[in-house]
Order: sequence, then structure tokens, then C-alpha cells
Amino acid sequence: MSRKSTVVYSELKDARFIQRPWGGRVKMLFDENTPTKSLVFGFLTIDPGAKTPLHYHEVEEAQYVLYGYGVLHDYERKKLPVRPGVIVYAPAGIEGAHSFENTGDIPLGLLFAYPAPQGKPPEIKQIEE
Repeated sequence: MSRKSTVVYSELKDARFIQRPWGGRVKMLFDENTPTKSLVFGFLTIDPGAKTPLHYHEVEEAQYVLYGYGVLHDYERKKLPVRPGVIVYAPAGIEGAHSFENTGDIPLGLLFAYPAPQGKPPEIKQIEE
């Protein structure tokens, strides 16, 4: 019986920030290019005054706010404040639609994770620009 060992990443030299047109950057930390089999994990920064499009995935997602201040917009158009230490859970499907808006004067930084077969990120189903 073969056994796989736990891996510690101190830095991911190939992980690069990808600029997004709405005013932020995404860095995929675990995806199909890393040894993960069913997990995608990344880092998102949102510039002051910027807002991610309202979107959802066919899988659940968790986000953890590292720094900055903003508002989470949900499917029902509710606005919920977010700040460092807040954990957001978005269920799979349109009911889990979410958008983050940076209302502060520094970037809003979040970690996110979701299940992903073969480590491939799920499709982003955008509701609005």
C-alpha cells in the first residue's frame, strides 16, 4: 500500500497574480497545476472602490477575509459588512451567488477554497458585470 506524504509549501514560485478587469487580482495557490486532487485554493485582492461581479459556482465555496473592509452582496441583494476575520460560506448554485465590494481605502484581501474535480476551478457563472 503506497502512502502519500503531507506537503508543505513555503512559496509557490509559479503562482502569479492574474489581473481582473473589474479592479482586482487573483492568485491560484492550489489548482490543476499542483498536487491537489479535488481542492482549489487561492488569494483574491480587490482594489479600493472596486467590486467583483455577482456570480456563483456549481460547488460550494468558502472565503476568509484577511485584511481590508467591504460589503458582501448576496443573491437576495442583501449587503453584509465584511472585515478581517470574517468567514463567508456560499452554497452551490444560484442561491450562493456573491459579490465583494471594497469600501475601504486599502485593498480587500481574501482567501478562498472550493472543491474541484481534478483540481480544476469550477466555471464562474456571472449574473451581472
